[in-house]
Amino acid sequence: MDKNSDVTQWYRDFHKNFVPRKPSAIVVISAHWETSRVVSITSQPHPKLYFDYYGFPAHTYQLTYPAPGHPELAEQIRSLLEKAGIPATLDSKRDYDHGVFVPLMLMYPDASIPIVQVSLLSSLSAASHIQ
Repeated sequence: MDKNSDVTQWYRDFHKNFVPRKPSAIVVISAHWETSRVVSITSQPHPKLYFDYYGFPAHTYQLTYPAPGHPELAEQIRSLLEKAGIPATLDSKRDYDHGVFVPLMLMYPDASIPIVQVSLLSSLSAASHIQ
C-alpha cells in the first residue's frame, strides 16, 4: 500500500473522524476468513500475524502488530451468537489475517487495543449473515 495514498490517509484519520474515544476492544469480521457451517471466533490472548497473501515484497512478511486478543470478549460473542441460534465456536489457534492487521496498523499503530476476529460463513449467504 502506498504510504501517501488517499486510502492510507483515510485509515490513519479514521479514529479522528469516526471514533472520538479510543475503543476498549475491536471486533473484526474478516472477509479473509471463511468457515463452513459454524462461525469461528479468535480466542487466544496473543495472536501472531497470519500472512495469507503471496508474491508481495519481502518486507511485507516481516510486519508486526502485537495487539492482544480478548478471550473473554470472544466467549461473550460466542455465547450471544449461540443464544441467537447461530452456531459458533472459539478458535484458540487462529492468528490475525491481513484483513485485520493491515487496516489496524494504520488506524491504531500502537497495537494496544485488544482484537477479536470473527469468520464469515463460506456459503457467503446474505440471509445467514444478516440473521
